[in-house]
Amino acid sequence: MSTPPVRPNEFRALADNPPDVAARLGREMESPVERLKQWLRDVEMRFQTIGQPGGDRSTTGASFGMNRNAVLTRKVELIYRQFPLLMVISMTTAMLFAVVIAHEVGQTVAVLWFGLATAAMVLRVVLYGQFKASPAREDEALRWTLHLFIGAATSGLVWGAAALFYLMIEDAPDRILIIAAVLGAAMTGANWYAAIPRASTAYVLSALAPFALAMFAEPGRGHVALGVIAILLMATLVAISLSLGKLIHEWCVQTARSSNLAKGLEAAYSQLMSEMQQRQQADEHSGETSRKLELLMRQTPLATIEWNQENQVTQWNPAAESMFGYSGAEVIGRSTVIDLIFAEARREQAAEQWQRVMAKREGFQVVTENIARGGLELTCSWAVTPLLDAEGKWIGTIAQARDITANSAEFKALKESQRQLEEAQQLAHVGHWEWDCASRRASFSREALRIFGKPEGWNPTPEELADLVTDANGNGILERVRRAGANQLDEFSIEHCVDDGKGCRQVHSRVRVEYGADGAVLRFIAATQDVTELRSYQQQLHSLAFFDTLTGLPNRALFSDRIGQTITESLWHKDLMGLMVLDLDHFQAINDTLGHALGDHLLREAATRLTECVRAYDTVARLGGDEFAILLPDIREGADLGNIARKIIEAFASPYHLEERELFVTCSIGIVLYPSDGSDANELLRFADSAMYHAKSLGRNNFQFYSAELTERSSARLSLDAHLRQAEKNGELELYYQPQIDLATGRLIGAEALLRWNHPERGLVMPDKFIGIAEDTGLIVPIGEWVLRTGCQTARRWNEHRVDGIVRVAVNLSPRQFRMNDLVGTIRSMLNETGCRPEWIECEITESLLLDDSDGIHGMLLEIAAMGVALSIDDFGTGYSSLGYLNRYPVESIKIDRSFVCNIMTEQDAAELVKAIISMACSLHLKLVAEGVETADQEKFLKSHRCHIGQGWLYGKAMPQAQFEALLPLAKLPQNELFSPLMYVDEPRLADVGA
Repeated sequence: MSTPPVRPNEFRALADNPPDVAARLGREMESPVERLKQWLRDVEMRFQTIGQPGGDRSTTGASFGMNRNAVLTRKVELIYRQFPLLMVISMTTAMLFAVVIAHEVGQTVAVLWFGLATAAMVLRVVLYGQFKASPAREDEALRWTLHLFIGAATSGLVWGAAALFYLMIEDAPDRILIIAAVLGAAMTGANWYAAIPRASTAYVLSALAPFALAMFAEPGRGHVALGVIAILLMATLVAISLSLGKLIHEWCVQTARSSNLAKGLEAAYSQLMSEMQQRQQADEHSGETSRKLELLMRQTPLATIEWNQENQVTQWNPAAESMFGYSGAEVIGRSTVIDLIFAEARREQAAEQWQRVMAKREGFQVVTENIARGGLELTCSWAVTPLLDAEGKWIGTIAQARDITANSAEFKALKESQRQLEEAQQLAHVGHWEWDCASRRASFSREALRIFGKPEGWNPTPEELADLVTDANGNGILERVRRAGANQLDEFSIEHCVDDGKGCRQVHSRVRVEYGADGAVLRFIAATQDVTELRSYQQQLHSLAFFDTLTGLPNRALFSDRIGQTITESLWHKDLMGLMVLDLDHFQAINDTLGHALGDHLLREAATRLTECVRAYDTVARLGGDEFAILLPDIREGADLGNIARKIIEAFASPYHLEERELFVTCSIGIVLYPSDGSDANELLRFADSAMYHAKSLGRNNFQFYSAELTERSSARLSLDAHLRQAEKNGELELYYQPQIDLATGRLIGAEALLRWNHPERGLVMPDKFIGIAEDTGLIVPIGEWVLRTGCQTARRWNEHRVDGIVRVAVNLSPRQFRMNDLVGTIRSMLNETGCRPEWIECEITESLLLDDSDGIHGMLLEIAAMGVALSIDDFGTGYSSLGYLNRYPVESIKIDRSFVCNIMTEQDAAELVKAIISMACSLHLKLVAEGVETADQEKFLKSHRCHIGQGWLYGKAMPQAQFEALLPLAKLPQNELFSPLMYVDEPRLADVGA
């Protein structure tokens, strides 16, 4: 930032208007002592007025201060200095953005948005033109600030409207382009308007707030995440702009004051040294005059130190003795006085500055920390001037210092501002540095040195600087500045990498070039930001948007995009393309039984096997859950897809060794061929999904090609799934009851509760049509709770007033109820809620549940049995499992599957198997229920071999509750009265009564 114009202070006036001094020096040498004393008193008075809090405004505040309007004017000038380049960038970006909108949304929307953008830019150009036509005056500062605020808010709203196109575009790259453009516009505007925090805040909020609100209004975890990121970015940019605005303000004020102070000191000391040299020349002709001048120098209150050509102290006046505590005898002749009076952190800098005086014959002013004898810390204002003879040859150096420790509030404030600026830079990972082309020297902020990995005080050569800051094309920073100078560019950006010894860090630098009146480059100033984390976040966002985090495979979005690209290539080359959708068989059971961690491990292993089964240019993607997809371009014929599918099924046939477990997992594959089966990505995926579900319906572990019938069947399944989710809420579920008969006595002793769905359009839906859907979607858990509650209510209704035996209600439990629910707590709660006694209820479980053999399942069954609820194994003999669980688990009864009972009169093997089951159950003291009893011969066979209970159409089909309750009085009939041999040929039978 350039130094703002200021009014000349008292010292500048003294330097620019020396007629009185010249007149005094031009007079005869009469009374030289009195004239010199008066001159030194004038200088001392000016020193004493610098920065005095109560001083005269005409000599202090006016000289070294800066009013509010002047600061605002300088800020407006700083912002508008970058206006032309930013307008070109903004217009270019808007045109490119409009092209994207026209392509994805429509030309009309693009024209409307570009019109708004152009109007906002025209407004800013008009304001800029007015500013250039009428240079800013301090009394118009507030008006220009208001103009900036209006322009910022208008421009921000244009980009805020642009962000809403994100929701209207489905193409992922264009979405990323929109996000990048809006975020870039927000950050660029925030930086540009940083000098005016209100304008910067208005720009950021109007640019990002619409996008954030739109993201929260859209469903989906990804939109919410983008909304949160937008809000965080708004907060960050606003906080940084407020902090930088404050720092810029303080920096402007303090820089102006420090600059004026330095100029005043320069003028005063230049005048002092000039008069001293003139006096020395005059004293060559008058020894008396020289003696008197030396006397005056000893009387000055300024500490005066003189060095000769050998850098030895030749003069150390009483003021220096008083200030620093060392006598002249201790320091005169020494060349290491810097080590005595300068703080350790300042010694190296002081030595370099002294060398510059000797080398370049130019003085300087500086305020620095010094140390007096005994370690007393001082803050001194120094004026250092080279001593030259009549021929301009350097013969020594003279320095004068004034102790300003008591009046260093401004200096401390400046240091505090510098500290805050350094902290802000550290927080934002932004450092600044500059290069002076005349002196070929650089200066770096602490954060810039940290970014570059360089030590404090590092001063590079031009070659070192060029090697450090080099773009991707190998052009160093000095070459880039040379090109900018050739084109008279004010600013440019450069992306480069910095190796700090820990790795390569990505760095972005924005460089501003300053020119002289002749157009030559004077210096350039750069703001450098470490964007390593930002680039990493961008890569992570890209990865999250297009790749599966678990397997590293492309996700559904990227896979759909690749399908579209492959379709385009296939059309051009007239090639065939294959698409497979693959699902792991019974994966949900593995997740529920062995946990999600092992399930995730299995998915990663499956992804590896799939990748190894296809070609390098094929695409394997994970669509979600345990569903994968494979894109196979350039297929010769459809039969090739079958060969690949067989290869995949064979690869999956090998066991998985996961966490010391051996698992066998198969897969089902659906296959489509482009262009014969579909014309776009969505259609192909939908048809492949239908083929995959058809493969599952055929027993799994196979592949099937697509047919139109599969899609219809899949659509019907989806429709049934959607209606099933509302069935319980709409009161469409109902329990039917099938009688259970004691074969020894012929009495009605219980009923099995069977679920039915009264669909409003399909009518009565049987369980085999929807139970599988409920199992797959997890709806079986709430439906199972409804069945349990209703069964308990029914059992209480039937048994609470009975005195001659109970009618037990058997309820089926799904394995998922054990794994996805607190089943023990649910049963206990249902019994308490309905008032049902445990002995009135029986819970039927399948053999597949006992295959788990886990302590959790075992413990749950023990708790259920401990309540007094009976446990029965349904469909016994179909699970292909060890019979050891019959002793291990608290089972009260087993049910012979109907597939065995129906053949006992026609197949000898079936009859022998049923007899074996009955014999085993009797040996283990288990009750035995035979399902599917449909004929009197079957009943006679079962009774003769001591089967306890019969259930089947011989006694009645499953019937509604009201119809079943008509049979309850039959449960009181005496033994053998209800079912005699005559009842199998005479009417009515129980089956007819319950029909």
